[in-house]
Amino acid sequence: MIRAAFVLALFAACAQPQAITAHASPIDSYRAYGEYHPVAEDNAVVAKAVSANPNAYPIRVFQEALPAGIELNSGTFGVAAGYHHRLLGKYAYSSGAEMSKDDLVVKVKKMCIAAGANAAVIVFELVPNDHQDRAQAIEAMLIDLHDDQPPAAAPAP
Repeated sequence: MIRAAFVLALFAACAQPQAITAHASPIDSYRAYGEYHPVAEDNAVVAKAVSANPNAYPIRVFQEALPAGIELNSGTFGVAAGYHHRLLGKYAYSSGAEMSKDDLVVKVKKMCIAAGANAAVIVFELVPNDHQDRAQAIEAMLIDLHDDQPPAAAPAP
């Protein structure tokens, strides 16, 4: 199970956007979940993403929704019983200025390719009321979805 401050951003993103009075600081950061490892390893994934082809293989992107088999219980993300998904890590990106949401999603897809993920749950941050197709930042939980649903139980003899 993964405890995530990402939850707060997920719920905040579901609320109606307000006029932007703040600006996001530039960030391009990935943090793998699981056993501790040197930060340099995460930085290497970010560097690898720069040249990644976002169309190398299909990436499923879920906006303010969780894919089947991923659950949120008491502020903790996890994989539902019977599924074989893996939660790989969290990615945050902002150029420090407004960008199109499509361009932000391309950044996430490139990170998915670099990290070995085939899906991401995304939240846009600092979305202006007058330009709903733009945002200043994006956060994503990168996931390796192994199956769309649990395997069917074997029939009873």
